[in-house]
Amino acid sequence: MIAMQKLQPELKKLQQKYKVRKTPAPQRRDDEALQGRGRQSAWWMPADAAANPVLIMLYGVIKGLANKVLVHGKLVSLPRYIPTGSKMYHDLVRSGGQIKSFGMDLNLKLFSVHSSFLAQIPFILFVLAAVGLQYFQMAQLNTEIVRPDRRCRLNNS
Repeated sequence: MIAMQKLQPELKKLQQKYKVRKTPAPQRRDDEALQGRGRQSAWWMPADAAANPVLIMLYGVIKGLANKVLVHGKLVSLPRYIPTGSKMYHDLVRSGGQIKSFGMDLNLKLFSVHSSFLAQIPFILFVLAAVGLQYFQMAQLNTEIVRPDRRCRLNNS
């Protein structure tokens, strides 16, 4: 105890010299973020931007599997990225390049030409579900988080 008291002035000098912060790092990060002084490199793009390249590659693979070429004036399915002797290749050629799942052709988009409005309903439901889940996620993030040691709000209000 006496040794600690003797070291106290030296400790104060070091704290002044290096400006040691007494608040824990996670709380400092939250406080700086709420005051707009956080690391700017961490805030320059949305959190979902890291998933975008993966989704773009997935979309490219699906388009490649449903690839169609013009052979002798006739549109023929010629899938890419898989061996020509595989069962999947033959199934894709037989289906004309359609990749059906949950009642929807994964090769089509929401605003692609569909045979009828009923054929477009699964795409509409898929988009509405995605928007609803995003709204739910944002509502969860903006609610008050109660921690045992402190209370904080993650939004700026």
